[in-house]
Amino acid sequence: FRLHAVTIQRFYRGFCCRSKGIDRLKLAYAAELWKGHENAAAITLQAVSRSWTCRRRLMDEKGRARQAHQKAMAEAVIKVQAMIRMWVCQREQKRNRALRTKRIISAVKIQSMFRMWTCKTKLHRTTSNVAKIQRC
Repeated sequence: FRLHAVTIQRFYRGFCCRSKGIDRLKLAYAAELWKGHENAAAITLQAVSRSWTCRRRLMDEKGRARQAHQKAMAEAVIKVQAMIRMWVCQREQKRNRALRTKRIISAVKIQSMFRMWTCKTKLHRTTSNVAKIQRC
């Protein structure tokens, strides 16, 4: 009976040792799986972070491009407005020159008519005086 008890004890101790080894293997495997899981989680977090950073950079670039486009459009609008104002001013100057020329011509005509009237008046007076003198 003693021999059987020793054999049973030996098998039990071997089983315990082997099961402890298996437990250690299971724990090591679980730890390795967990480590892989942690690595995968870290990789996912890094990917999300990089993605967010890239999206942010892209948004910033788009914003800068939009601002540059708006600035260019504003400059173009200002140039067009300046050209239109210049054209309007030139047209106004031409019109003013034409009016000035017309006024000068009108003034010359008025002066001419006034001189003509004064000459006619003098002539009329002179002919009238000549007629009076001739009648006497």
